Amino acid sequence: MITRTAIVPTLENNTDRTTRFRSLRPEADFFATLPKNPLEKAQVAAILGSFSVAAAVSPAVVSGRSCQDKGVIFSDAHMTLLAVLDGFGRDGGIFSGLLSSHLMDLAQEHRMELTNFPDPKKLLVTAVARMLSDPDSDLAQVGGTTAMISLLFSDGRFFSASIGDSAHYSLQGGLLQRQMDYFKLWIPDQHSLFYVPANEQTLSIYLGFRKYPGPTITREGIDPNAIDEASGTLNPGDLIILMTDGITKNLHIITNSKSNSPIRLAENPIDISGCSDLAHLIGPVRNPEMIVGTVLADIDTRRLLITGLNLPSVLRISESGAVLAPANDDELMIVLRA
Repeated sequence: MITRTAIVPTLENNTDRTTRFRSLRPEADFFATLPKNPLEKAQVAAILGSFSVAAAVSPAVVSGRSCQDKGVIFSDAHMTLLAVLDGFGRDGGIFSGLLSSHLMDLAQEHRMELTNFPDPKKLLVTAVARMLSDPDSDLAQVGGTTAMISLLFSDGRFFSASIGDSAHYSLQGGLLQRQMDYFKLWIPDQHSLFYVPANEQTLSIYLGFRKYPGPTITREGIDPNAIDEASGTLNPGDLIILMTDGITKNLHIITNSKSNSPIRLAENPIDISGCSDLAHLIGPVRNPEMIVGTVLADIDTRRLLITGLNLPSVLRISESGAVLAPANDDELMIVLRA
């Protein structure tokens, strides 16, 4: 079901006990978390003052598996908060659900402070601290979550912070760009992580290690030094696009070779930004609801390529050297238009 009004949904309709306002009553022009039912697809669209926004989530194609992605939209007269959270491990859905609750609570409690001194990094660190002190956090022991959050204001300013491998794109003046350090490819080394610089990444390295999200949020908390930040100003008609890696891993990997030989391609430098493919999927459309629907429909088709197969990916190589290596994961996307 698609919600097109700015009416605050009733909390009683939320079947996920970990995702709810901890305060007694939310004070917002609009708020939504999705999915409500972690076994089902969900979609929402709304007009938030001068902004229009749409979001959708789709669980991985695995029978009976709960979706661990969590999307947040919170908006009042002062600001708009967007968040995409991607849980992982046995209790990943609990981590992402609890964190979404505390992000909304903090946005409500500190909306004036955040309006005057927008600091998404501080907001994320504080929300994690509250999550870990929450009595329900005892349910979250194994796994963790990534987080990508963005604070937006009616004058077009945005301030974003991220930990993990979710993506942040901006479409401004017809130019689609991916923000933050997406090009870091993290590799586990016993109990630590190190990353391969962009100029040293090849297709074989990327496909071998792309499942590792890098620094994340776990029972041990969050490392503030591992948080990436971005900021800018949107003009009317510009877009902010947030998505989890269930979508980005299904976007084309661009290589510098027109050879369709997997052996030759394996050692070629690559572009994993997804910008070329995403721009093609979006085309001239600037309506958030239409963009979300178009992109997820295409990604769902790609994701189905490996359903039921015992393989991490199935390579499909175009004549231009673009590589598709589908991944079967939860998908979450939020698009906001200024």
